[in-house]
Parts: sequence; C-alpha cells; structure tokens
Amino acid sequence: MGHRFTREQVYEMVWTRPRNAIAKEFGVSDTAIRKLCDRGDIPAPSHGHWLRRDLGRPVPRPPLPIRLPGHARYLRLGESGSYQEIYWRERDCLFDVIEPEVFEEAVEDQVEVAVRRIGVIRHRRELDNPHPALARVLRDEAERRSLKDVPDGWHWKKPRFDSPIHQRQLKLFNSLAHALGEVFPRCSVQVDEEHQPGVGMRHDLRLWVTADSTWTMDLRILEPGVQRRGVRCKVSTTTLEIPVYTEGAEPLYWVDTVGNRLERQLESIVRGVLREAERRLRQAAVSNYERRREHRQAQLAEIARRHREAQERELAAQAALQKQRRDRILRLARESQQAQEVRALVEIVRGQFGRDPETLVLLEEWSKDALALADQLDPARRSIHDLIG
Repeated sequence: MGHRFTREQVYEMVWTRPRNAIAKEFGVSDTAIRKLCDRGDIPAPSHGHWLRRDLGRPVPRPPLPIRLPGHARYLRLGESGSYQEIYWRERDCLFDVIEPEVFEEAVEDQVEVAVRRIGVIRHRRELDNPHPALARVLRDEAERRSLKDVPDGWHWKKPRFDSPIHQRQLKLFNSLAHALGEVFPRCSVQVDEEHQPGVGMRHDLRLWVTADSTWTMDLRILEPGVQRRGVRCKVSTTTLEIPVYTEGAEPLYWVDTVGNRLERQLESIVRGVLREAERRLRQAAVSNYERRREHRQAQLAEIARRHREAQERELAAQAALQKQRRDRILRLARESQQAQEVRALVEIVRGQFGRDPETLVLLEEWSKDALALADQLDPARRSIHDLIG
C-alpha cells in the first residue's frame, strides 16, 4: 500500500525530520525520499544540516518553489504502476468526500519559473552531443550505416533519416529535448512507420514528452506534400504540431515563415509545450474527479440495488412464512373438524347398534379405533409447540 502526499506535506516533512527517520516510518529507503523530492522539485536539506542545527548554527531553509507546469500536485511513495492501475487499486471509501482538485498557481507564473530553469534555449546545429531521447534512433541509424553489401535502391536495412528533411527534424527535436528535459524527466523520440500505397514504407519522427503517467504529449513536424496518418489537414509549409486528442481542444501549430523559421521559434514552442502540459494535467484532474464521481454514483446505485433486493427477499420470506402459518392453521382447523365428525359418528353408531349384544364387542373395538383416530386428528390433544410448529 502506497502513500500520497502533497508537495507542501513532503516539504514540511523533510525540513522537520531527517530523511532516514521518514524512510523508516514509511518502510522505504533514504534514496526513495530523495527521489520523491526530486520528482516534486522540492528543496531538501543538504548533508550535515541536522548536525549544524544541533550545534546551534544557522541553517537556512529555502522556500518551496512554485510547482512546475505539468507536474502533479500529489506525490506517491512506495507505490508502483501506471496512473490507471493506481486509480483502480485505490477505490474511494464511501465516507471520503470527493472534491475537485484546486490549482492555485497561475499558469504563466509556472511557465516563467520553468523557462528560468531551462535557461538559454538555443538551436543545436549538430548531433554530435545528442539528448538521450534521440539515443535509440541515432544508434539504430549508425548501425544501419555500418552495414555492408546493402543493394542499391530502397532496402529495409538502409538508414531511414539521412534526408535533409529528417536531419532537420532530428536537430529540432534534439534542441527541444535538451530544453524540455530540464523540466520533464521523460522525453523520447519515436519512429512512426506507415505503409502508403505507391510510396512504400514511410518513417516519421515524433517527440514524446511527459512528467508522469497522468498525461503525455507528442510533437511532430509536418511537411508539405507529405500525408501522415492522423493529420487533419494538409500544410503548405513545414509545420510543428502538437496534436490534441480531447474533444473541444485545438492543436497547436508553429509554422515556417520567411525570416522566422522553426529554429528561431524554439522559445515560443517551449512555452507552448509548458502551457499545454499544465492544461493537460488540469484536464486529467478534472477527468479523474468526474470518474470518481461516476464511480461513487455507481457505488451508491449498487448499494441501493442490494438493499432493495434484500428488502424484497425479506418481504418474500415474511410472506412465505405468513402463508405457511395460515395453511397450518387451516389444516389444524380441518383436522379439528374431522376429529369432531369422527366422535359424532361414533355416537351415532353406538346409538344405533349399541343395544345388540352380538355386535357389542365389535362395536367397542371399532369405537376404540375411531376415537383413537379422532384423538390423533384433534389439535387440542397436542402440545402448544406442535400447534405453533
């Protein structure tokens, strides 16, 4: 079972207690607490902080910085799995109050803090020092270039991104990954493969960015005259797009223009990515709130259904018990009437044949059996427990 904290709670913990004491309390390592602070951009005491404090020396405590755009307000400790897996594991208790998450930070303030952290955003003209996000793609391209005896013409072993268009995309994504990597811990360049009739297999690049499993964002570069899967409209010039997959939101575009190519718009692109990351995080929080409300309503509906079915079963059981008692009383009444009729029959037979000495012995035996039957039928001769059942 994991634990969930706000950034403020983690900040207060690490500045009031040593990390090893916190780690021992929650059953994790000291490194896990340090990584928790790193994920939440929370300043933590340096080595020797508690010794200096115990010696009475001044120990400055830096303020908690504003939350970076796209970074969750809540931090999880000792819990693994994707956002969806964690959500389905931590079903809300019926007594929990479901409230929408409140974001007090101004988006533009968050963006400014992130831009200051990134520093100078420059275009990297070479790929000699690539960001780790490009490592797999460039390593694969190097392996392809090293192959020998590759036939002329198209071949699946040949390098895929040697064209000027793809080289430019790699350099743009490398520049963006170096900048965005200062804010988002997960950046990766992936290859899209698509077979187009009459063209063959197309390979396109896409830059994926995320801070956690709550949201993801991809950036792709569209070229004029080149159709790509999932692109809504054609472009007349090179365009960098951030697709939006939620209803009601529009994708973001940056377009090559004369004197203002994409390489000169990197800061604008980075700011747009930061704003979009925060928008997606807040949208995910709204979706999570709505999902929790729907789940709560489903819980209450299920409880109401079970309660209704239990009441129906109870009423049916009471009705069955009532019918059983009614049938038993009517049966006892019939048996009582039958016993009276048998006794009356005995009196009639005795009155008619009781004077004949020849039949007196037979009559007495018959009367004895008949009265015994009447006693068996008569409910009045039974105990109260037998009558009530």
